[in-house]
Amino acid sequence: MKKLEMLPSWRIGHPVIDADHGKLIAITNDIFDTIEDLDFELCEELLKSFVELARDHFRREERILIEIKFPGAQTHIQYHQGLLEKAEETRKLCTEMADRQRLIECFRELAGFLVDDVVKGDMSFKSFMIEAGIIEPRD
Repeated sequence: MKKLEMLPSWRIGHPVIDADHGKLIAITNDIFDTIEDLDFELCEELLKSFVELARDHFRREERILIEIKFPGAQTHIQYHQGLLEKAEETRKLCTEMADRQRLIECFRELAGFLVDDVVKGDMSFKSFMIEAGIIEPRD
């Protein structure tokens, strides 16, 4: 399975949000390594850390969206809540598995939450931030 990398198109242009995305990608790749190494104990710890980091990231991002008066802030907050619920459910399922292949499938689903947040969710406010002069447009 291929590891995730921070693609230029995933960068919002806001230093706090982009730094969080980088950390989430790094921990996702660390989880992948533990699965490859069959280190299920460390994998479980990292899965918990992933969900905690995602929760903290969402809080920071939501604060920013409210501060800049993004009109879709409440919708984005609800979107985050749904992602967190799914991520927590997936984390629980992953921690109950000791089969490498099933764990990889579970991990892919969890990694998909991260991609959904960055690609689908966060791009919804990027153009607003550019228009408001909060971030610079990128080519």
